Amino acid sequence: MKRILSPVLAALILLTIFSSCKKEEVKIVYKDTLVIENTEKTFAGAKSRYNAVINSLVTKVTTLEECHNTSIKNSEPDNYYFNSDYIMATFDPFVFSYFEMTDRFSPEMTAQEAIEVFKNDAGGADIKYSCEDGKMTLQFLEENLIRTWETEYDEQTDSFRYSYAEDNISSETTVEFLEFVPVSEGVYAIMSNTTKCYITFDEDNNIEYFICSQVKDTEFSPEDGIFGTSAANLTAFKNNVDQGKKTDYDQIHEFGSDTLTHLDSVEENLNEVQIYQGQYQSAFVY
Repeated sequence: MKRILSPVLAALILLTIFSSCKKEEVKIVYKDTLVIENTEKTFAGAKSRYNAVINSLVTKVTTLEECHNTSIKNSEPDNYYFNSDYIMATFDPFVFSYFEMTDRFSPEMTAQEAIEVFKNDAGGADIKYSCEDGKMTLQFLEENLIRTWETEYDEQTDSFRYSYAEDNISSETTVEFLEFVPVSEGVYAIMSNTTKCYITFDEDNNIEYFICSQVKDTEFSPEDGIFGTSAANLTAFKNNVDQGKKTDYDQIHEFGSDTLTHLDSVEENLNEVQIYQGQYQSAFVY
């Protein structure tokens, strides 16, 4: 005698079958995918997030440009160097000489503790350290020279600024500065004395768009910085990252629609090279 399954039991069996066949969605992490490991709302945390953004940016550019150059070398092994599309310049958008000193900054550190922490760096100079309202300042004081490191973190916007200056009594010079400002979810504005950058990540933390311009002769001023500025000013910053004559820059890199555009200064002109990521996507896979 045949047994007839009840409608409820049949439905449960079908549901079990479909559930076992259903595959979980797996997001692929590429070499240039943004990976945020430190989510602490502190200067150290924001600095870690800045490093993650820059790592993603540099990986994107260097991987594409290295693949592009290798392709030219393979097709022209003896003459690749003379090919106008061969990229000789390296991509180092944010390079600092003194920023590393801030790795040891801490809002909990006292002035006395700072003397012990930085005494080997001070070279015999007096050490002064203070922390107040999110701003940390370190100074090495000599008779004719004051060296000052200063950082400021804004927890509300998760942004920070850094500067290093030298005061030789007659004048004070800002040697280098950096400002990192999250504009919105996955969108960042970054500025230093030599570089302006605006970068956007998609919902999977992969780069969707960026433009990064590196200045040639004159440098940007911290007075024109983006830390603590309004949303409208940040939009204007994005629209004007490459303002002025393009020959004012050593390099401009722009990425959008899966294409990297590299502009490199050559004898008062910018040589343009375009690289389509689809040709080299496998290079980004682990």
